[in-house]
Amino acid sequence: MVGCFLDFLYFFRIINAKILDNRIQEELGLLAERWHLSDLRNL
Repeated sequence: MVGCFLDFLYFFRIINAKILDNRIQEELGLLAERWHLSDLRNL
């Protein structure tokens, strides 16, 4: 039973990763740009 539950979590995680991948990459890109700009200002 625990194995099935873990399999479900893994499957769910893969689906979420595929669906959210683009959004997450965009958000991480925006965050990276913000951090980069703030780092440049601090320098």
